[in-house]
Amino acid sequence: MAKHKAPQRTGPEAAEDMPGPRAEVTELQRRRANLEAAVAELRGTVTRLQDQNRVLALLGEVNRAAATCADRGELCRQVCRLLTLEGRCVLAWIALSDPRGGVLRTEAAAGPAAVHLPELHPDGAAPAPGEPLADALAQDRVVVVHDLRTHPGPAPWRDRAVALGLRALAAFPLRVQGAPAGVLALYTGRTGRFQAEIVSILEDMAAAVSLGIENLRREAERNRAEQALRESEARYRTMVEQSLQGLIVVQDLRIVFVNPAYARIAGYSVEELLSLTAEEAVALIHPEDRDEVLRRVRARLSGEDVPPKYEFRGIRRDGTVRWVEVSSSRIEFNGRPAIQAAFVDITERKRAEEELRRLAGELERRVAERTAELEAANRELEAFTYSVSHDLRAPLRSMDGFSRILEEDYAEALPAEARRHLARIRDGARRMGRLIDDLLELSRLSRGPVPKARTVDMGALARRVWEELGSEREGRRVEFSLGELPPAQGDPDLLRQVLANLLGNALKFSRGRDPAHVAVGFDPSPPPPPGGPLPPGRGAYRVTDDGVGFDMRHAGMLFQAFQRLHRPEDFEGSGLGLAIVHRIVARHGGRVWARSEPGRGAAFYFTLGERTDA
Repeated sequence: MAKHKAPQRTGPEAAEDMPGPRAEVTELQRRRANLEAAVAELRGTVTRLQDQNRVLALLGEVNRAAATCADRGELCRQVCRLLTLEGRCVLAWIALSDPRGGVLRTEAAAGPAAVHLPELHPDGAAPAPGEPLADALAQDRVVVVHDLRTHPGPAPWRDRAVALGLRALAAFPLRVQGAPAGVLALYTGRTGRFQAEIVSILEDMAAAVSLGIENLRREAERNRAEQALRESEARYRTMVEQSLQGLIVVQDLRIVFVNPAYARIAGYSVEELLSLTAEEAVALIHPEDRDEVLRRVRARLSGEDVPPKYEFRGIRRDGTVRWVEVSSSRIEFNGRPAIQAAFVDITERKRAEEELRRLAGELERRVAERTAELEAANRELEAFTYSVSHDLRAPLRSMDGFSRILEEDYAEALPAEARRHLARIRDGARRMGRLIDDLLELSRLSRGPVPKARTVDMGALARRVWEELGSEREGRRVEFSLGELPPAQGDPDLLRQVLANLLGNALKFSRGRDPAHVAVGFDPSPPPPPGGPLPPGRGAYRVTDDGVGFDMRHAGMLFQAFQRLHRPEDFEGSGLGLAIVHRIVARHGGRVWARSEPGRGAAFYFTLGERTDA
């Protein structure tokens, strides 16, 4: 079969079908441009992927740091160092906010621009409103500034950042316990470094840092709590071991815990007590007290309301019996109910109580004997008083009566010397009668009932007594002064006797004065009595005169029966007047004392219980 060739075109038509050189060049240029664009795009993609891979690898390093760092400062320093070395940041800064003032305090910083950090963010200062860090904290969100030169934030901060060569910023809030607690700030020297994919990975990194800080905070709190628990347990252990009280824990009637103090009480070692069986532990209780102690233990374990404190007898290892006081309570020990008890050895106290009971019985017996003796003595005193009243007064009346008859009927027949003798007999009989009266009064005060307290107008009583002593002032000039006297609580008759005796003495011992001065008053701040000062604010009644006075060296004898500081021939008296005053004042719960100087008069003070206050 013959082969046929295609006809070839010639002429102008053939020229039109062949491409020209210019068209080929244009096509080649277009294809090259497309290829270069594709290569550039591919290179950008590769670069972005490399950046993402680098940041992802950095995230892994940060996660490892968050898991392995021992404290917060170490974690923050390592994260900042990684971000500047691997993350291509010129400044990585972690600051935590102070909850007391809202300021930021630097925790760590790294990078070439870190030396300028105090200029950019002064430590301990709050970021100004509008700064990216302030927005990140206040709004709890990521803030990215792609070009700091165009950021509308506060001019001072922006200008400082630009002047330091910083161009882009990403701020990530750090959350602790679910709330913003700080910020991670990353600065770069070029714009466009914080693409969305990079920011997303960095946000995960900030979350890892937050989690690391939170975990370290919890770990620190746990360590503090464990340390506090260890210290508390050590203090408790020391307190228990050094306690003077015996402490035990009983479970299933076995001793499962014991301190040295209880071991000393029981006479065993701690190890021996812990090794006792239930039967051996129960045997430490005295047989007579055992049932009651076990009943209380069972009742306490069952939750019954029983008194926590009681006493019983325990038996020591050597067989001696010791009294103990125990305070018990129900506790959980190793997850099961038990009894905790504190013991105090009260053996010596029990012995002292027994001795006190014996002494009290002995004292009661002696008191009964003394009471019987006193009652017998009182009966004898009453008999003596009756004898004095009747048997002694009769001879005195006879002496005085017959002497008076002799004076009246035979006066002219008797010589002057005989009349003087009769006068002396009558005077002696009268003095003997007064002495008998005073003795009877003193006896009555000693054995009579306690006076009934009534309100007594002491001023009116003093004036009435002074008027009754008018016969003692006949033929004399005596100036009497009566001050304002507060009322008293007491027996009016006995208080009248006090004033009568004191005023009578004042008149008697001022007999040589012309005129004499006698005064009754109340002293709100009297001189202290011999037995000690009066209570604050306590005053005293006072009777004064300007008579002969006495030497204070003998003041202790004043209120004793039959004691006299002056000769009987100078000043008459039985020597019982002040003793009666002392007895009456004492029965009214008061005190009596005197102040004097020889030749300068005397002042007598007395109180009457609580009603002598000014």
